[in-house]
Amino acid sequence: MARRSPKVAMIVRQLYLYLLLAKRRGCAFSGPRDCAAKGARRTDRNYIKAMENIIIAVHAISASLVILLAPVNILRRSKDIRHRVIGRTWVISMYFVCVSGMFIYTISGGFTIFHALAIFTFGTTTLGVVNIRRGNIPGHVGNMIGSWIGAMVAGAFAVFAPGRVIPTLYVDEPSLLWGAIGIVVALATMWVLYVLLMLRKGERGRTSGGGTTTGRV
Repeated sequence: MARRSPKVAMIVRQLYLYLLLAKRRGCAFSGPRDCAAKGARRTDRNYIKAMENIIIAVHAISASLVILLAPVNILRRSKDIRHRVIGRTWVISMYFVCVSGMFIYTISGGFTIFHALAIFTFGTTTLGVVNIRRGNIPGHVGNMIGSWIGAMVAGAFAVFAPGRVIPTLYVDEPSLLWGAIGIVVALATMWVLYVLLMLRKGERGRTSGGGTTTGRV
């Protein structure tokens, strides 16, 4: 049997490596351009998936802050500077929830009632801000509590609906889920304690001369 020349052996080896790589990429027996195009599409899909995960994480963290911070302002009778700081944090978090929710299409791939709810909640939250600026306290309270209740209803669906991210994590990676919940609760608690305790010290320092401070609700 005649021995193959080193050049022929090298060509056969390169062809074998190309076919093996093409098979792994899912583009066997395709031209180099087709294979490169499929690789680019796969990269695009990975990028889109990564962006979706980031958006879902921002949405979940913001929604958790919305749910956790609202009771502090609702239960506190004093509507002082601490109420305003926590309230502004709550409003910013709610805006993050509404905007990020518009980019989540994990249910049907299209516009759903939850996207409509995000638009509606964005509007009611803004109305709550406008009302308090105009001194309409009942309207402010109604808009803010209504937005908070809507967020809790949407959150309940996210927790209990099969196929959503939270139920999936609860089954597949419970440690990751509970770890994330613990971090969010700890951050919210630390922020509330900082606002309630540190701003109180600041107010005492400003009023130590005998004056009083009155803040807009």
